Amino acid sequence: MAVTTRSASSSPKKQKRKPRRSFKRKQLGPATPSSNSSLPTTGAPTPLPAVPTHSFLGPSSIDPRAFATSQNPRNVDPQTPGASSSVPNVGPPPIPSYIPIDPTLLEEDLHRSSTPPSPPQSGQASPGPTEVSVVDDNSERFGTPSSVSESPAGNAGPPTASSGTRKQPSGVNPLYGFVDGAGRGSEEYKIYRTRALEPAYEDQADATANLARWTTDLLTRVESISYRTGCWLYLAVHHPMSRTPFIHFVSKKLRRDAPTEVERLHKEVRQLMTTLTRAQKRSVVEAEIALQEAEARAEEASQRAARAESNLAKLKRKLSLLEAGIAHVGDLDDSLDD
Repeated sequence: MAVTTRSASSSPKKQKRKPRRSFKRKQLGPATPSSNSSLPTTGAPTPLPAVPTHSFLGPSSIDPRAFATSQNPRNVDPQTPGASSSVPNVGPPPIPSYIPIDPTLLEEDLHRSSTPPSPPQSGQASPGPTEVSVVDDNSERFGTPSSVSESPAGNAGPPTASSGTRKQPSGVNPLYGFVDGAGRGSEEYKIYRTRALEPAYEDQADATANLARWTTDLLTRVESISYRTGCWLYLAVHHPMSRTPFIHFVSKKLRRDAPTEVERLHKEVRQLMTTLTRAQKRSVVEAEIALQEAEARAEEASQRAARAESNLAKLKRKLSLLEAGIAHVGDLDDSLDD
């Protein structure tokens, strides 16, 4: 085959322009097989498959490419819905994004969601409101009931007063009695207790340890009271079995207003505490001496009783020997007489 070439400069004629493409929409021909299409071979558009959105298996189990193909059927002629293609659909099936756990469970879930709830029969009672129990954290501390039942809004009644209401001690209602030893001037001061009076300690070591601990708190409190209120305050604390000097506190205002009187008062209190401590120790020593003497006398008496018992046993043995000798002498005399 001979091939001829022609240059643009050698030809005097201009090249013909190609005709413009018409914008008129052409009719599509019959559908052709496509690898990405899962539609049937008929020309009618296929409705989209129902995809459960409420299932727990995920958003969908159908390939999104199948939806794209079904929503935009390029190979189907919309004007000839009855036309069909003689070429079979050989495209691959849609690839699922994942495999369901159990198809049976999925069907049951769809059936349950599509079935409306059946009304209660005539012989059955409809379920009523559930009774809710509310637990109170402060029930054990304040003595209130441990739980309160909440009734429906329609049956709510007026609130009732709790039987375990906590009472506050006051001068009108002294729940724990009055402080023993409080005074105002030369008269007794009836001041109510804010808490119950606990029993005294039986062990001396426990009493001393708790006194040291409470004294620290007491001094902190009286300092705060005297500083914030500007009152005159004097405090002295001492224990009978203590081996250290007594503890005292004088407020700043009292030291500033009457320094000489405070010094004299402090000497008197110190002399009083020393006397009481010595008397207490003396009484304790005297009681100990008396106890030791009593124990010694008891021991001596027990020893005397033991000696008396031994002497009595000796005398009894001697008496038995004498009785035996006298009987033997009597027998000899009888034999001599015969």
